[in-house]
Amino acid sequence: MYRRMGILSMTLTHFRSNHWADSSTGKAGAQRADGSSGSRWCARMNRIGMIVDISHVSDKTFYDVLEVSTKPVIASHSSCFVYSDVPRNMKDDMFRALAKNGA
Repeated sequence: MYRRMGILSMTLTHFRSNHWADSSTGKAGAQRADGSSGSRWCARMNRIGMIVDISHVSDKTFYDVLEVSTKPVIASHSSCFVYSDVPRNMKDDMFRALAKNGA
């Protein structure tokens, strides 16, 4: 529905975990019904031409998405953990993994 409306990118989660992905600040698996850690939705978004935004997702969701994605993903509003050590910020190894994904 969002893609048909012209939305070209979407974050999988923000402050809390939801039924398709875990948030970096939410309880792991708290509301997720399908156990996909974002991978099922990532595959669907790749297929329909939406860009997956991994800002604020949990570390597990981040790596699960990178493993499944056939397209580059983005981190549209993430900061560096080394400069500000809050859970939603990306660690150095995450930046390296993102670069290898082609983003």
